[in-house]
Amino acid sequence: MTGGLVQEQLFLVLPTPTPFITFLLTIFTMMPALYCLLTKKDYMNPKQFIRCLVLCALSSFMFGWHVHEKAVLTAIIPLCILAASNKNDARIYLILSSAGHTALLPLLYLSNLTPLKILLLLVYMIASFLAFSKKFKLDLLSCHEYIYVINLPVLTVYETIIHKLIFGEMLPFLPLAFTSIYCAIGIAYSWILYYYMFLQSNEVTYQKEKKL
Repeated sequence: MTGGLVQEQLFLVLPTPTPFITFLLTIFTMMPALYCLLTKKDYMNPKQFIRCLVLCALSSFMFGWHVHEKAVLTAIIPLCILAASNKNDARIYLILSSAGHTALLPLLYLSNLTPLKILLLLVYMIASFLAFSKKFKLDLLSCHEYIYVINLPVLTVYETIIHKLIFGEMLPFLPLAFTSIYCAIGIAYSWILYYYMFLQSNEVTYQKEKKL
């Protein structure tokens, strides 16, 4: 690929997405959530509005034009409001926030920040899991989700320490590629699963939430 002054990339093999195509994809993936929110009575409440906001933010993050890593916070921050009141929201929050924050850590690229990055990620993930597990008194994640999340700190350790010990200055792109791909899997999984949960919502679910 070739780079420009604004870091535009032209792919040599894969088709290069254009702003118009990404605009259509973003609008198309937002439409089901917006349709439910605006036309169905069961969705006309504050919690469903925030869920729709999270889904639209994730759609924009995944399909938008020139999206920066920090844009994932536009989905994580509103979702944390609901995570404390609903186990399904907490489940998605644990996966999305863990993957999203791990994807942001390479932005702190100075080597003397490595211990701080690893410590912050571990403390945050452990505190989040303990807090939500205690509140809802159950295991929020399935087995494969636990395996995915547990490997996120391992990925950070590889990106900051292990890769240099094994390869030195060779393959400098590899740790960032691993981080991008692995975190993208978690974010895409969260988006798909949360969309499914949102479309399956109904008035019974909302009445249960009002009692919490």
